[in-house]
Amino acid sequence: GKSSPSLKAAMADFALAPSWQQESERFRQSVPRTVEAVKACTKDQILLDIGGVRFRTTLATLRRDENSLLAQMFSITGFQLDQEPDGSYFMDRDGTHFRYILNYLRGCFNHDGLPRSTIAALANEAEFYQLRG
Repeated sequence: GKSSPSLKAAMADFALAPSWQQESERFRQSVPRTVEAVKACTKDQILLDIGGVRFRTTLATLRRDENSLLAQMFSITGFQLDQEPDGSYFMDRDGTHFRYILNYLRGCFNHDGLPRSTIAALANEAEFYQLRG
């Protein structure tokens, strides 16, 4: 059997689909615009260790796409991951592209200038994290 060469192309097209852009814009619109809102939004900080790369973000960002795996893992009813001794939460994923996932959730993701291989990898990560876009 021949492997499907169109899978990667389909995943890359997924990343560029209008729905991805619309969701990113919707998240961008929901980003706080006042000092008070920013303070309220940044109070629940969390440290993630994604494949050895550390990211500091907020629970609000991780929960922005309420149907995503990240929102489920860090839900209000309880975290699904155990905290590491250093206070971080470890996920065995490639940390190289996770900043793009966070930027998407923050509403500031832009794929302009990214190579198709990166977009294809991002599409795989978006599928793993069950992001709607």
